[in-house]
Amino acid sequence: MTGVSHSKRMANGTVISICNHFNIQTMKLDLMVFKLEGENTFKRKMIATIPQDKTSMQHSFAMTNEYAIIFDPPWYIDFDLIGMFFRNFQLMDLIKNDIHGTTKIHVVRLSDGQVTTLDSKKWSLILHFSNAYKIDEDTLVVEGPAYEKSDDNPFKIFSTDHLTCAEDL
Repeated sequence: MTGVSHSKRMANGTVISICNHFNIQTMKLDLMVFKLEGENTFKRKMIATIPQDKTSMQHSFAMTNEYAIIFDPPWYIDFDLIGMFFRNFQLMDLIKNDIHGTTKIHVVRLSDGQVTTLDSKKWSLILHFSNAYKIDEDTLVVEGPAYEKSDDNPFKIFSTDHLTCAEDL
């Protein structure tokens, strides 16, 4: 399974990215952090895998020179294989929202794949990141616009109904 997010290129040309990866032992999709090095951009080198209870909806991640920081929102993909084949559906139909869920933050050290997972204790969704940097050995700063209303649909800003009237945004 690919489903690659916005990849990040390091100064040495190595590309870091994340995607869903089928775990044959658990029969679930794990989140995989991988790198592409050199000219062979078709060969992924796994850095880390992060087990998932539900298939996380990923679009982007933050990165420093040493870490990939992944915000794992309470939005997830609910694959309905039978429905996908027998009815007309949109990709948005597969996205589910756990309004009582919390965002997990996975910090992956790029040098050895060590994963540290933190629970934000609140619902949030971040689709894009602007900056990430390390202040000291114990502090990473990540900047990105967050949606924090669990009962709202952040994708409604893309609805053509709102192109002429932004009152409901």
